Amino acid sequence: MNNERFQLVIKMKNFIFYLDDILVNYPKREYVLKDAIMRDSLRVLELIYEANSSIDRNNYLDKISSKLSMLDFYFEKSYKNKYISKKVFDKVIFELTTIMKMLYGWIKYDRSKV
Repeated sequence: MNNERFQLVIKMKNFIFYLDDILVNYPKREYVLKDAIMRDSLRVLELIYEANSSIDRNNYLDKISSKLSMLDFYFEKSYKNKYISKKVFDKVIFELTTIMKMLYGWIKYDRSKV
């Protein structure tokens, strides 16, 4: 299971690096949305690290899940407001879905041990 957690960290880091390319194209007036996307993405990575070193991970894993859901919403709003293209939207949603699946695998594994 440690390998999957490591893969989740790598996947999230790559997602954050990809965001740098996307957020550059947002309008200046949408600094609140841009900030929320980057802040929540970094918070997800931080929570993954905290969950890795915690004995009781459930609270961290639930927070990660909610932050990922918010990121999904932010990108849906971005697409509807035409700040990102359909191609970028599809790629971002695919990446978020992959991260979410990895997270659910971790949650399922942790909760099966109890």
